[in-house]
Amino acid sequence: MADKKPNFKNKRRWKRFTVNNGAVVLIRKPSLWKLGKPSHVNLGPIKDIGMKGLAVQYVESKKILHNVTTLSIMVPGRGIVVEDIPFRTVTDFEIAQLPNSRKVRTLCVCFERLLPMQKVHLERLIDECANQC
Repeated sequence: MADKKPNFKNKRRWKRFTVNNGAVVLIRKPSLWKLGKPSHVNLGPIKDIGMKGLAVQYVESKKILHNVTTLSIMVPGRGIVVEDIPFRTVTDFEIAQLPNSRKVRTLCVCFERLLPMQKVHLERLIDECANQC
């Protein structure tokens, strides 16, 4: 058996922190009309977060992540603290199966180009609400 080199391409280069305030990931709800304020769907709680990405646990639902390219972070009592973060999926794996045949999954994402204000809000969120893993 040949030894395989580990895949360092997606290895984390930034520290990740656990979030202790109930922060959740929101995704935009698809709508037929682009009028008015966009509505969001609560994807799930954040497991850990860093300046380059995060991991979120969610209950699988048909097409919930279909064509989703941005996410927002909401903190209870404060509302949305970072909005419309572009991302790409690194991994998405099952961690448990519920009695109703739905699955609990963990989605790990890498942030794409953040705007300067998004970086500031993300740094503030990590400073105020996170513990080092």
